[in-house]
Amino acid sequence: MAPRHDADRSIVLGHLFGGHAAIEYCLAYPEKVCGLVLCSAYFPLQLADHLVPVGVLQKLAMSSGIASAAAHQFIALTAGDNEAIRDPETYALLRAGIRHVTGRGASAFLSDTSSSNSDWSGLLSRLNLPVTVLHGESDPAVNPRLARLAAGRIANSRHQEIPGIGQHILHAAPDRVLTALREIASTPAP
Repeated sequence: MAPRHDADRSIVLGHLFGGHAAIEYCLAYPEKVCGLVLCSAYFPLQLADHLVPVGVLQKLAMSSGIASAAAHQFIALTAGDNEAIRDPETYALLRAGIRHVTGRGASAFLSDTSSSNSDWSGLLSRLNLPVTVLHGESDPAVNPRLARLAAGRIANSRHQEIPGIGQHILHAAPDRVLTALREIASTPAP
């Protein structure tokens, strides 16, 4: 892609579950990449067994007893809508839906996306390029402290936790993402 745009090397943006793929790409093709921005990325839960889910959406997404599609759609649609969660009728519907998709405490949400069924956290310390980790302080699916721990394992990383934003940084604060990309572009290679 970079040669098409007269660029020797490109900056990779890893968003949500694409964070893992972005890291793999950067490690596989270091000559093609000059930096990485991880935006609301999911990280292996094995990074910190002691971290517990924060808030109702993280509990739904990371606990046992919720199916993948239902959890992910619910998070995507209501992550920024606190009114919907507080509404008794909406919550009652959600609860009925959760009961419907629950299968004896087995969760497919994170396991079917490789976010928890494999520990790829060792890849983080292998990154040798400028990295910015953008994460919302009220991310409904990934405990923000997990993002801090992940950033701490990357040698050339900066962690930016954005107040007042959950998982929708790319859509709610695109200027923050563009700023991170520009900063990476102006950072000399290690």
